[in-house]
Amino acid sequence: LRMLHGHFQAAEQPLRDALDLAGTDSPASVWAKGWMMFCLYLQEKHGRVQHEARDLAEYARNPAMRQVSHLRLILALSHLALGQTRRGTEMLSTVGRARGLWGEAALAILEKTPAACWEDLPVGANPLTEALFLVGEGHARLGDDDLACEYFEACDRHPSGRAMTRRIAQLRLDERRG
Repeated sequence: LRMLHGHFQAAEQPLRDALDLAGTDSPASVWAKGWMMFCLYLQEKHGRVQHEARDLAEYARNPAMRQVSHLRLILALSHLALGQTRRGTEMLSTVGRARGLWGEAALAILEKTPAACWEDLPVGANPLTEALFLVGEGHARLGDDDLACEYFEACDRHPSGRAMTRRIAQLRLDERRG
C-alpha cells in the first residue's frame, strides 16, 4: 500500500524485513528482492539497485528461482539510467535470452517492438502491466520517447493490472507531455 500511494521510501523497511525473513534460498526472497529493487529504481536510487543485485549470481544457481530475469531487467534499466548504456544493453541482451515474460520485455526494448504486439500475451494482468511499464522505461532511458509513451499508455489502459504500476505509468506520461 505504501508504494501504491507513492511512499516508496517508507516501503523500504518492510521490504527489507521481508528479505530478512525469506533468507536467500527461497522464491519468497526473489519476490522480496524484486519489490525492493523496483522500489529503489522508482526512487532513482540506481546505485542501491546495483548493490541489491549482488545476490543475483547466487539466486541464478537455484533452478527454482525463475524470477531472476525480472531482477536482471531492473538492474539493466538502472545501468541505462546511470548512463551506462553499453552495460545496460549487454544485460538486456542476456535477459532477452531467458524464456518468459521478462526475456520478452528485454527483447522488446532492444528490438523496439511496438506495444500493440503485447496485447494478446497469455500472462497475468499484474506481471503484464509491470512488463509494459519496464519496457516503457527502457525506451525512455534509451531516448525513444514515442515508444516509451506507447508502452506507458498500454500499461495505463490495462483494465485489470496492478493499480500502482498503472499510476506510475500515468505519471511518466504526464512528465513527457509536460
